Amino acid sequence: MKSLLQKILAVLTYAALLLALIGLVCMWQIHRLATGLGVQSLDYRIATLTFYSVQFSRLSFRYDAANIHHQVSAEDLALQWEWPAAFTPQVLSLDIERLHWHMQRDDDIPVATASSPFTLPADWSIPDVLPASTHIRSAHLVLPCPVGECYLTGNLDVQREDNKVNAHGKFSPGKSFHQHYIDITADYQLNQQLPTLNLHMAAGDGIHALLQTQLMNAGALSWSSRLTATARYPDAWLLTALADWHISFDNQWQTINQPMALRAQWQLDVEPLLRIDTSPWHKLINGYAELDVEVKSPIAVEGVGKFSGDAALRINAVNGTLEAYDMSADVTVIEPVLPAALQPLGLDIERLDIHTQSQSTHVSFADLPVELAIKTVGESHINITMAGSVNTLAKTVRLPEIKMNAHVQHPQLHTKPWQWQGSMQGGWEKFSADGELTINNALIISHQLKRNPDEVQIDWQLQDSFLLAGNSFADLIKAWPPLLSLTQGKVKGEGRIGFDLEKNILKKASASLVMNDISGIYDTTTFQGLTTNLSLSAGPQVFTLNTDELRVKQINKGFVLGPLTASGGYTSEWQKPVGGKLSLQGFHMDVIGGSVTTPAQVFDLSQSKQYLMLTLDNIDLGLLLQQHPSTELSGSGRISGTVPIEITATGVSIPKGMVAARPPGGQLQLHSDRAEALAKSQPSMKLITDALEDFHYTVLASEVSYDEEGKLLLGLRLEGRNPALENGRPVHFNITLEEDLPAMITSIQLSSQISDVVKKRLQEHLQKRSTR
Repeated sequence: MKSLLQKILAVLTYAALLLALIGLVCMWQIHRLATGLGVQSLDYRIATLTFYSVQFSRLSFRYDAANIHHQVSAEDLALQWEWPAAFTPQVLSLDIERLHWHMQRDDDIPVATASSPFTLPADWSIPDVLPASTHIRSAHLVLPCPVGECYLTGNLDVQREDNKVNAHGKFSPGKSFHQHYIDITADYQLNQQLPTLNLHMAAGDGIHALLQTQLMNAGALSWSSRLTATARYPDAWLLTALADWHISFDNQWQTINQPMALRAQWQLDVEPLLRIDTSPWHKLINGYAELDVEVKSPIAVEGVGKFSGDAALRINAVNGTLEAYDMSADVTVIEPVLPAALQPLGLDIERLDIHTQSQSTHVSFADLPVELAIKTVGESHINITMAGSVNTLAKTVRLPEIKMNAHVQHPQLHTKPWQWQGSMQGGWEKFSADGELTINNALIISHQLKRNPDEVQIDWQLQDSFLLAGNSFADLIKAWPPLLSLTQGKVKGEGRIGFDLEKNILKKASASLVMNDISGIYDTTTFQGLTTNLSLSAGPQVFTLNTDELRVKQINKGFVLGPLTASGGYTSEWQKPVGGKLSLQGFHMDVIGGSVTTPAQVFDLSQSKQYLMLTLDNIDLGLLLQQHPSTELSGSGRISGTVPIEITATGVSIPKGMVAARPPGGQLQLHSDRAEALAKSQPSMKLITDALEDFHYTVLASEVSYDEEGKLLLGLRLEGRNPALENGRPVHFNITLEEDLPAMITSIQLSSQISDVVKKRLQEHLQKRSTR
């Protein structure tokens, strides 16, 4: 009996010691593994422990990597293992009921830098520590994201058999798992001791992607992959999740009824790729790569337009040298959004059709040939062809031959053919473009454009435009004044424009327009020999026009005026271009043997009424009377005076001017059959008519007024004598004269030699006045 009891106690003691030893081994293995993985703050509570299993009611730890705190905790974690070797268990299964993994960014954590070049593992076998079966029923992940923290909830199953691993996980955005989730499947295995991975991802019904990638030994170690993906407008739940990562889609993407597709495959030698940190990227390519993109339904891209079409790229390189290159694309852009710099042009483009086909062999990454054709559909018809090359090493483009043909339709322009040809080279941040624009085979503008990261500068030159062959400006600009026609002369110009790209505004502009010996007609007035140099300077808010001298040789309004000289400037804001200030610095015009001048002054065109004072000096009265349609009155003398002018939106008026003959006076002779008949019928008029037959005046003064209806009123005062009348006794006259000035001028013009254009306009004016 005593012997039996001793045996039982011995067995129990041995069992207790063995169980304690197992516990010690387990804890030793756990701590050894944790230390090897850099785990900190390991804490756990064992619920049950057997020779082949352990169950933790709770296990948590923390570790830091790449400036991220990882806090991991598990509840109801069960491990099963076997003992293929003493003190070295092989884990068979891992079951976790609930896993919480909280990742928190901490920029204070130092990021390790690679001290040696990247190398591939020598052994791609599955680590023995990985269980044959892993099942996580409920996983809760907290990830750092742009809004702070983002949540994923799901489950994961991993099955391992020798060197094959199959993993399947489902994860829903948010703090709980629901019917909408991202489905991920991964298959990993070894083929001739090299890895093969198939990865499939599906996000709802709209997004699917499959990656098949492997390393293979074909003389040299190579990386071979195939990627296929399809996508349409994401489901609402996915849109909400992506918004936390600051990824958004325009609502117009909802119209996509056919998925867009991406296909890519490549086979590249691995050894050059391992030198990515020390070698130029093109030297890393030894193999081939293919890319195909297909977008059947138009996709709206904010600020650009709606895209659809397909594109393909094929390259084959040997040791960094490009052996074959093939690129093609057919893209349609519906309702394209023009760049801000082109929007003021008012181009009406409904669709862009873009085609490129570039194929070559034995070319260089520094000189990839590119051929591009762009065609627009809409009111503005534009065809562009480009041929050049892309330097992918310097990230620049060289286009020595660009041609554009267009029939531009714009609300402010007549539809005319436009041709542009030129060249371009550089990258997007810094490039130059030189070219020549021809409009309607008449206007030729050369330009040199330079773009820097923060600004664009354009120099332009308008080549000599001869008006004898026609007015190219009137043929192009709808707002050209219909009553202004230019028939002779030459126009040329040049300028520079600078745009601030950071602020998206005009930085500075300057221009010079030279008009030489221009002749033409404005309404019923002809002019000849207009010559001036007009300069423009402008900034973001204000522009200024200046001319040091404007000269017109001759002006004909039925009577000949000129030469005329003037100088001045105009300054205004871009937002109120016609409400600025006109500075008249000088004005002088020869008029009928004398002159008309005005003092320097500034006109504020934002006001409803403008005032101008004209000074008449030494006007030849005899020549002036010769201009009148009637030849009954002639005379001599010189007239001077001042005439105030008021200008409003409804017309021109003279409130009260004053003119007078200069000493010593002059003569007036009236020889009129009508006056003689009037004297016979009214004896009181005989003295007047007799006196005016040869009147020697010493005083000739008149008040002058003129209204917007065209009525000229003269309050005339005459003092003098007729030597043949009553022994030359003094005679004083106060005479009021009223004249329809526009009608008189029209009569003067019709009685002289005028062009058919002026005659037609005069007849139209007479018809309108008679109708009123």
